[in-house]
Amino acid sequence: MVKPLGRKKRFFIIVAFFIAAVILSYAGFKYYQIYKNLKNMEKEIGLPPKETEIRPLKPVNILLLGIDSGEFMGSYRPGRGRADTIMLFAVRPAEGKIIQVSIPRDSRVEVPGYGVTKINHAYAYGGAELMQKTVEKLLDIKIDRVVVLNYSAFVQLIDRLGGVTLDVEEDINNRYNIGKPISTGHVKLTGEEAFRYVHARDGDIERIKRQQKFLQSVFVEIKQKQAYAELLDYIIENPEVITTNFSLREILAFLKNSEQLEKLKLESVLLEGKGQYIDGIATGF
Repeated sequence: MVKPLGRKKRFFIIVAFFIAAVILSYAGFKYYQIYKNLKNMEKEIGLPPKETEIRPLKPVNILLLGIDSGEFMGSYRPGRGRADTIMLFAVRPAEGKIIQVSIPRDSRVEVPGYGVTKINHAYAYGGAELMQKTVEKLLDIKIDRVVVLNYSAFVQLIDRLGGVTLDVEEDINNRYNIGKPISTGHVKLTGEEAFRYVHARDGDIERIKRQQKFLQSVFVEIKQKQAYAELLDYIIENPEVITTNFSLREILAFLKNSEQLEKLKLESVLLEGKGQYIDGIATGF
């Protein structure tokens, strides 16, 4: 004969089941929220369905676009905007490196359907899809995924990282009238200061060189703080930060392999041409 459970045991079992139900419900809700956030990111980026799933420890080409639109520093830029920063990341885990290629925004290239014009106009004409096609044609490569962020997103991510430390070789004038000018020396930049540093005007090529130097410092910060997984987690929970056509499954795979990815070395390359004026407009190539 089975002995009936005592009142205390029944109470503890009920409490345990209740706690388990709450935990499972919360986990299910979080997964649903993450899934919904990623779907919103994919919907907003406006790219066609992906052909294949990518894997974090396999070769992959990622296009990063910094867009001059949205709310930032007390002002708002309406519309789709243009691609202010254009970078390709060729992730090559087997070679232990990530090759980062910067494309000057003033480069005159063939934009499918629009003829020869500045490459940053491609985003204004046809969004991420047209920009992807333009860069693929220019570099003769296949781009696997695209990530788009605006000015505000850049500031948020740098602040989430806790700032970035680097050597500033010359004073950076304050074009945005926020905070103090950035002086020379070994300094730690906040998100807003970092934005002013990478966008300071001294010609497109010099600006890109500054961006690449800053990016190298970002990679150092991520490795030192082991912050790769934390940043990805922040992006998942804050879908307004970026838009991308990475799937939830792919991002979770990158999170799982974050330790191996943090070991990769970043190599920067500049796609440099000859600056010139055409019809009074500064261009390159």
